Amino acid sequence: MGKLLLIFLLFIGGAYGSTIKTCYRIEYLFFDVAKVCVQYTFEENEIKSFVDAKTVGVVGALKGIHYKGYAVATKDFKSKEFYFYRKEKNNVEIHHYIFTDKWVNFSKISVEKNKQKHTGKKIKNEGFIDPFTAGLYYVKMIKENKPIERRIFFNGKAYYVPYQNRKLDGKYLYAEINPSNIKVGGLLQPVGVWKIWVSLFVDKVVKGIINIKAGIVKLEKID
Repeated sequence: MGKLLLIFLLFIGGAYGSTIKTCYRIEYLFFDVAKVCVQYTFEENEIKSFVDAKTVGVVGALKGIHYKGYAVATKDFKSKEFYFYRKEKNNVEIHHYIFTDKWVNFSKISVEKNKQKHTGKKIKNEGFIDPFTAGLYYVKMIKENKPIERRIFFNGKAYYVPYQNRKLDGKYLYAEINPSNIKVGGLLQPVGVWKIWVSLFVDKVVKGIINIKAGIVKLEKID
């Protein structure tokens, strides 16, 4: 469930305004398993994203998963900085990326069974976008009916995930995304098409139906 929470964050947008916060519940087999909150702050020349995600209920007690982080990007979605903290029981992972016009300075610290490992490298920046800013970028491209041009950068790799079958569905815009090329592995591996509904009035996802190897997971806005 931990890695899957991150993929959910890729496709959750926010509304334009000075500061907007939206929370979602994630349901699996009729049970609420996680809560995700995304906040966007729009300043004169920057977009700042803040994310907090936790498992709840029985899953929370068993897994104890907590994600949090932030990202900074320009208003035309050029990523500048990305920070991501993931805790699953006693295991911790911290990602910190600095984006320049030419490079991504990639740093990851992993702590597992009290052993710490640091990975750092410099990767050529080919117009990559960080996972948190990507949520807003996807919603904007779907609403404006424009193709996805950026690749999402995470954990030293870049992923191109276009949307398809965009259409009007009542008061929402419906679109499909297939993130199966993002390798998670095991029962949480994304499979097939993910369905999302975007508000016509504000730039945010209001609900989603997510397919993974273990079954179907539902995403729904709660505030």
